[in-house]
Amino acid sequence: MPEKILSARKIAETSETLSRRVYERFPTSGLYKLSEALVELGIKAQHAAPKIARPFYSVRIAVGVLIAGVLGIVLSTIWAVLPKMSQISKANIIWLPPNHPRRRD
Repeated sequence: MPEKILSARKIAETSETLSRRVYERFPTSGLYKLSEALVELGIKAQHAAPKIARPFYSVRIAVGVLIAGVLGIVLSTIWAVLPKMSQISKANIIWLPPNHPRRRD
């Protein structure tokens, strides 16, 4: 399936054409005022589109630092726990009340 891309220029042109048509049929209506507001919005969007399309490197860097931090925490936790795994028995993991028959103190 081909990728669909919206063109800011075509959107602005289409909104201007529709606004003219509305003006021809309903020159004093609120619909014409609304169409003029949409034309202005389309023009503003056309000017803002290049800025929006640029990548935000600060966000990319922040996400990379966050991922590295979480990965560091996970790896340091695993590194701290692995040497002690041989010393841990099932009895130490599962808590048994003091008077339980299976408890070995």
